[in-house]
Amino acid sequence: GGAARRDADGVTARPVPATTPFHSPAMEPAVAAAERAHGAAARPAAFPVRSGYTTRLLTSEQAASARFWARQIVDTVQFGPALTALLDGGDRLLVECGPGRTLSAFALRQRAVRTGGSGVLSLLPGDVADHSATLTVAAALWCEGHDVGAAADLRPSGAPAVLGASGRRFQKGPEQLRPYRSEPELFRALLGRRRSENP
Repeated sequence: GGAARRDADGVTARPVPATTPFHSPAMEPAVAAAERAHGAAARPAAFPVRSGYTTRLLTSEQAASARFWARQIVDTVQFGPALTALLDGGDRLLVECGPGRTLSAFALRQRAVRTGGSGVLSLLPGDVADHSATLTVAAALWCEGHDVGAAADLRPSGAPAVLGASGRRFQKGPEQLRPYRSEPELFRALLGRRRSENP
């Protein structure tokens, strides 16, 4: 059958739990309706955005185009090549913001992640409480030097604060740019850094 032929051809496939055939010609009738429904205000991106549709940086024209966004429900997504292009530009800490780890699984196949130059975390992985996963991601971003003072407000009522709310940036040295492949590893590293900063 189909599975044996895919295996013989060296193609890896996995079932997707979806009820709508997005990114396929079957969605063509929905494009016009999506264009008509597009109501986003057109304005340039506040920071560089790499498109998983074109693999390049998003242009102002694309950001403002209803057709650009509507076509993505029917056209092929280029997430893998876009991710490769992003990681070719330097080491990154990647954060999957949607539910689950679907995109994280793709990212874990990237050479930059497999060799330890870049890391991947999931904001809502599904097998960890949302507040714990959110604080884990906030902690990783804090360790990378980003201002995450507001993350202290994300903890559930009565939970101890993991992050300070000072907004002070963590000063990185070259040896501190390593990724965190798992949440426990991140927390061990974070705890060590917090202890060294607050003896």
